[in-house]
Amino acid sequence: LIPGKSFSNIKGSPTLGLLINSDNAGDSKLTTNQLYASIGFIKKITKDSSQLISLAVQPGISNKNFNTSALSFDNQYVNDAYTPSASSGENFTNTSFTYFDIGTGVVYHWRKSNRKYANVGISFFHLNRP
Repeated sequence: LIPGKSFSNIKGSPTLGLLINSDNAGDSKLTTNQLYASIGFIKKITKDSSQLISLAVQPGISNKNFNTSALSFDNQYVNDAYTPSASSGENFTNTSFTYFDIGTGVVYHWRKSNRKYANVGISFFHLNRP
């Protein structure tokens, strides 16, 4: 976008958004970090703006990782007692995973008045099945 530039000649408006998410959960410290950009366009269907359609795409990158040091496993219970020094018997070759993700959506907006309106839309996430 160009500051001060009018987009009225294209009879619609570009939209931009940013999603930043970081979450840490459980004993394994399962961490999810996400960075997504939302890029869309809102188009007037009628001159009075009583009907609009919006299309958007949301590409991004995600990382998930965890730490096994605070977890306990069946093999660490010896004679019904937990023994943290016992081998877990588990082999975690990868505790971190980073992937590209993409979603898209469309919304139809109808407005009769400030109190009477409807939005109908559909969206699809994880189109590339990360």
